Amino acid sequence: GLQLLNEAVDAQRETLGEAHPKYIRSLLRLGEHFRVAKRPDDAVRTCLQAVAYSKSLFGDDHPETIIAENSLA
Repeated sequence: GLQLLNEAVDAQRETLGEAHPKYIRSLLRLGEHFRVAKRPDDAVRTCLQAVAYSKSLFGDDHPETIIAENSLA
């Protein structure tokens, strides 16, 4: 499960690029899966990447960025 999702996210990054909304959402899903799998360091790292990409693409106050930031709560 988790390895397959990680591979899919990597493929999305290669296909769509890091500044694509679908890639950012996939990172957030991967972070949630890491959290459920009790891998908090990976979860935080992945969600922080999503926040950074979202801020770069949308700005600080955009709903997508706020959703990404909430994933760290």
